[in-house]
Amino acid sequence: MTDWLASNPGRRCPPLAVHDVHVWHVALDISAARQAELWRSLSDEERARVERHTTSNGRRRALAARGLTRAVLAGYLELPPAKPAIAVGPRGKPYLVGSSLAFNLTHKDDCALVAVARSDIGVDVERVGSVARAGQIAARYFTAREREELATRSDAAAHLFFRRLWSAKEAYGKARGDGVTTRLADCEIDLDRAPPTIRANDGVAWRLWTLAPSPAFVGAVVAAEASVLAIFRFVE
Repeated sequence: MTDWLASNPGRRCPPLAVHDVHVWHVALDISAARQAELWRSLSDEERARVERHTTSNGRRRALAARGLTRAVLAGYLELPPAKPAIAVGPRGKPYLVGSSLAFNLTHKDDCALVAVARSDIGVDVERVGSVARAGQIAARYFTAREREELATRSDAAAHLFFRRLWSAKEAYGKARGDGVTTRLADCEIDLDRAPPTIRANDGVAWRLWTLAPSPAFVGAVVAAEASVLAIFRFVE
C-alpha cells in the first residue's frame, strides 16, 4: 500500500479528474478550540444529529467527522466550510446539492475516512479484531466462495480476512446508496487478486481498493467507473 500523503485541501486541494478517487484519513481526536470552530460550520440538521449521541465521546467524534468532512469538501469546491449544501437522500446517503462532486464518510472510534469522486462512491473502515456472530453474518452476506476462503483461515488471520471483506461489502452497499439493505451476497469480492476485484450483477463497472489507515484499522473504497486512487492524511 502506498503511503498516505500528508495534505490539507484548504491550502492546496489536489486536482480530481473524472476517473479519480481521493480518500482522506482524518483523525477525530481534536482540540476543544477546533471543535468549537467546526461546530460553527455545521448546519442546524448536522448539529441536531451530533446532539443525538448519548456520550461525550460520541458527540465529539460525530462533530469532528462532520466538520472535517466539510473542511475536505470545501477545498474541492473552493468555498468556506460552512457553505457546501449537504442533503440526505431517501435511503440515508448524504450528497452535495447542486454539485457533481460525490463523497462518502465512515468513522470508527477516532479514525475517519472521507472519500471523494466524480461518480458513485462508498467507503468503510473497521477496527481489526474478532467479530461477534461472524458465522451468522457470513452465512447471510457472503457468497459460497467467500465463505470457503474464510474457512481456510484460522484465528487472527480469519478475523482480519473477515474485517477486510466486510469493509469491502459495506463500501459497495454505501456506493450504491443502499447500505446493508443491498443484496451483499450477490456481489463477490476477491481479496487475493492484485488488485482486489468486485463482481456485482447490477450493470455498473465498480472498482475496489482496500485501505490500511493504521495498524489498528482496515478499510475499503468502492467507486463506479473509477481507475486511479490517491490517499491523503488530513493535516491542519
